[in-house]
Amino acid sequence: MIGLVLFVICVIVTMTFICVNLRNVVDISLVFWNFSDVPIYIPVFAAFSFGVILTIVVVLFSKRKPKAKAKIEKKNKKDKNPPPEVENSL
Repeated sequence: MIGLVLFVICVIVTMTFICVNLRNVVDISLVFWNFSDVPIYIPVFAAFSFGVILTIVVVLFSKRKPKAKAKIEKKNKKDKNPPPEVENSL
């Protein structure tokens, strides 16, 4: 339910941003292509989408160890090097 509410809020904010910026236009020049009078919200959302996709790719292919595996390795290291024993003198 909370996800649906957050989604609706995001849609409302997005639509407001688009409506406010409909008259703001820019010219975009990519190496061999020129686009004129493009509404500003299109390159903004394109850049945002590119960032989201790039982040997903980096997270999926990162070489981080899962936390559980790291804990097991840490425990194994600890067991291999036991602390020196303390003598009991009574």
